[in-house]
Amino acid sequence: MKTALKVVGVLALVAGSASADIRLDLPSNHVMLPASAVQAIDLSSGAVSRGTPVYSSMLAPFSAFAAGSFAHIDDYQSVHPATASGNFKMDAWRFAGGVTAVNGILDFFFLDNSNNIISSFGVALPSAGDFLWTITPTIPADVAVNGRLQIQSRTGTTGRWYMTTTAPVPGTNSLTFGHGSTLAPARYAAFEIQALPTPGAAALLGLGGLMAARRRR
Repeated sequence: MKTALKVVGVLALVAGSASADIRLDLPSNHVMLPASAVQAIDLSSGAVSRGTPVYSSMLAPFSAFAAGSFAHIDDYQSVHPATASGNFKMDAWRFAGGVTAVNGILDFFFLDNSNNIISSFGVALPSAGDFLWTITPTIPADVAVNGRLQIQSRTGTTGRWYMTTTAPVPGTNSLTFGHGSTLAPARYAAFEIQALPTPGAAALLGLGGLMAARRRR
């Protein structure tokens, strides 16, 4: 459910340099997600999870680059148990930010640490304004255990991506990399990656629910 933005306190706008942006070309397998794949809640709301967060830097206080055309990148080191050089299936991801006009398009690129594109998606955001967005691929996507995320606005779209000074939990992030490293103080880009539960974990959750149901009888 989408709600109007309610901001508690003052959000500090920080200057960004568009000239520093390096835009990525859309690969041939780039996917455009339907509006049904996204959900927005206001910035003062709590966490919303579909899967298991394996990296999260979504805690206030938030600040934002001034709205404009942008291509911002940040790194992440997740706590997913796969090998450090491997990938895993992402169930959903979240970020703080938005677009200034309805149906403004943002493209999301999940990269490895050498900037190779592992998966990418675009979506026309159905609400104007800044929100905590949850975006769910129609098919679980491969992302790197430790990698990078780039968000960039499509031509004609004005938007922004929020930052936070609160350290990620779970996971870690280098303050010396990405657009947040250019700020004073340096900041983390506000986003979260949720892993698709493994079959074993899903089975355990199902068993736990069955046992709880039996106890209630």
